[in-house]
Amino acid sequence: MFKEANPYRLKTFMRMNERCPVCSQPLDMEPGFYYGTNMVSYVLALLVSVITFILWSLTIGFSLKDSRFFWWMGIDRSSTTTNASFTVSLDSIFCSL
Repeated sequence: MFKEANPYRLKTFMRMNERCPVCSQPLDMEPGFYYGTNMVSYVLALLVSVITFILWSLTIGFSLKDSRFFWWMGIDRSSTTTNASFTVSLDSIFCSL
């Protein structure tokens, strides 16, 4: 797909062939090619966030007097597994569907 096989030649490593060397299919993308993928990924990430928000609020609850909301967001220092990192890790899976 790429003309340059060496990824360390920074001036030329992103140049692509006009057509596939094997099957001669054009390699240019149609306008709007990634719009559907972005929308599906956004909706699924939003769905995961809403579901975890609802589960968190039903089981633990939210309060303005402590940092429970920040624990859910994963901003707290001592939190290792976060909602944001979970959503980002699922993003690559959702994009490949």
